[in-house]
Amino acid sequence: MAVMQPMSPAPMAPRGSNPLKWIVFGCLGVMLLGALGIGGCFVLIFKATAAPVQAGEDFLRAMSAGDAAKASGMCASGVPVEALLKDASVWGSTWSVTGRYISTSNGVTTATVTARVAGKDGKDRTVELSLRDDGAWKVTGLKIDGSAHGTTMETAPAEGGPVIRDADVTKKAIENGWEVTVVLVVQGLKSEPRGANVRIAATHGVLLKGPKGQDVIRNDNFKTIDGEGNAAMATFTDTFTLTGPEVNGGWTLEATVRDHIGGKTATKTIEFKLP
Repeated sequence: MAVMQPMSPAPMAPRGSNPLKWIVFGCLGVMLLGALGIGGCFVLIFKATAAPVQAGEDFLRAMSAGDAAKASGMCASGVPVEALLKDASVWGSTWSVTGRYISTSNGVTTATVTARVAGKDGKDRTVELSLRDDGAWKVTGLKIDGSAHGTTMETAPAEGGPVIRDADVTKKAIENGWEVTVVLVVQGLKSEPRGANVRIAATHGVLLKGPKGQDVIRNDNFKTIDGEGNAAMATFTDTFTLTGPEVNGGWTLEATVRDHIGGKTATKTIEFKLP
């Protein structure tokens, strides 16, 4: 004869226990961890952008003081500091940083710092500074309420390759003419292992055109660099002795850098005037 066993009653939840409470506590825990993660990200962003923000604010201080020499020393070539200072009302002594961004591509680190500047004329303006890390942070361009001045932020080619970042031109008066020195800073060059170090190989060419558009100098130089440091960057220097009755006027230098390892080419046109 089959004997039926009585069914055991389902266990009762402890008195005072509410399952919803544990769900709420779990959700709060997840939210807390998320908040800590977001906060950590903001801390990292502020640390990473501290140097370009400091450089940007130093530039704004120099502009506010009307110190063209100091402000120019904080800029790459192509930023029209003196022209910008002609409207002194823009550059007030108070501002607030409203945005910061940093990125690295092909070994080149750039940043954007945005500030709301209270002008001396009582108007607030949005100033967006583009900066680049060349060992020290330099302003490469800026926008005032969306209007661009200078070169603004430069970016490497989409497929990678060398970029001629800076072209500094210095002029020295000599008998019956000028001695002109052009220094090019090239970044984004590919490197290859060279023992314990690395090596780059590049050809640097220049074509110098005179005031009447005539070709005056054409030159190509092959250059290799071995080193442990930032071998993706190279500096090329050219010195030209320009003399004669037609030396004064506008000159154009067309520079080319060909990366023999990466197989890419960069070009840049530099214009300058004599005297």
